[in-house]
Amino acid sequence: MAAPATATEKYTPTPKFVPIEIHVIKNKVEVIPETFWVSKGAKEEAMWICKQEHEHGHNQCFLVHFGEHGSPFAGSTFVDHESRSGHAVVQHDATKTYKYTVWVPGCEPCDPQGGVTP
Repeated sequence: MAAPATATEKYTPTPKFVPIEIHVIKNKVEVIPETFWVSKGAKEEAMWICKQEHEHGHNQCFLVHFGEHGSPFAGSTFVDHESRSGHAVVQHDATKTYKYTVWVPGCEPCDPQGGVTP
């Protein structure tokens, strides 16, 4: 017979991810969607997904960095296929976006953005 679940195990929500695809087309980085939105109330996290056809490994796919205008997350730099942002740590504001840069080795970077909704 299985042991009963603790309160933490019972009520820990499953993380919800907003997928952000990183593509390379003709040596240029493209991100879909160009602007992502995560819900603070739903505790959503951004997840950057490498769509290159190569073997994914540490520091082989991309580097995402929220620069001088800040990050909506506790961290500001994310690397590797399926990197997760963690929950937003800023107040939600449907009119504010955070610019970030995505670098892929040997490619022209791009500067998409993201924001936080209630």
